[in-house]
Amino acid sequence: MEVFWTAYFSTVGIAGIYIILRIRKFIDHLETYRKKSLQKVQEFSPVPTEFPDGVGNKSVRAAGIESIETRFSMIRRILAPFILLFWSCLLFIPLFPTIPAVFASIIAAFITGLIAITTRPIFENAVAGMVVSFSQPVRIGDTVKIDGHYGTIEEITITHTKMKVWDWQRYIIPNRSLLEKEFINYSIIDEYIWAYVEFWVSYDVDMEILETLSLEAAKKSRYLLDCEEPAFWVMGLQENSICCWLAGWAASPGDAWELKTSIRKELIKSFQKNNIHTHLQNIHIQQPFQDTHKVP
Repeated sequence: MEVFWTAYFSTVGIAGIYIILRIRKFIDHLETYRKKSLQKVQEFSPVPTEFPDGVGNKSVRAAGIESIETRFSMIRRILAPFILLFWSCLLFIPLFPTIPAVFASIIAAFITGLIAITTRPIFENAVAGMVVSFSQPVRIGDTVKIDGHYGTIEEITITHTKMKVWDWQRYIIPNRSLLEKEFINYSIIDEYIWAYVEFWVSYDVDMEILETLSLEAAKKSRYLLDCEEPAFWVMGLQENSICCWLAGWAASPGDAWELKTSIRKELIKSFQKNNIHTHLQNIHIQQPFQDTHKVP
């Protein structure tokens, strides 16, 4: 019997140490990979702009690296007790039949209930944070659109993710909610963006002239990539207007923002110069608070 216990404890102990070392090595490797990926990010703002107060990409990158280090440090601290508990259970499995069933059930129910009541929100967000860290649906520096908010992922902690919105406000998302949301990641796989502008014109416009002017407006933008000609599409026919799209390639989410802005400006200038009517120009808008009672 002593030989059995010695062999059992030795086997479980050696296997446990090996597994712990492998998990630690995997986490260290993943942390290093995340840091190297962050070093490759060139722009940390969803819209190209001058950083106020001298804050630049260098300081943002440093804050991102610190966030990665803190997050993986917390992951190590959270995983350690669970691994230890699992290891302890394996060590004492042969002793379980000797423990009274009622006593074991009471202890298990008490521990489970205590954890469920006191730590459920924190535990769920912590587990979600580890899933985000390992599965990598978003990374620090990614440009995303979540709940209609367009911005850049600035920080990922063990419990929440912070996004810097285009107007420099911060949008905080609990990690559990992040995993349940559907969102657009503009930076994943490809950074190139097929940016488009939607506009409407009246039915009396010459479509050939409109297409020529629209394509010229897109080509004037310095943010348009020359890898492919811009495209003009008719996307819908409404009662009072024609829906058109003008699209072109941009090198990054920030350039796509600037490309769409410059295209809109050029379209307005071109429409005004060539007397092209939109479906709103012939609609009379009542002036608010207009005084109709004039004194003779």
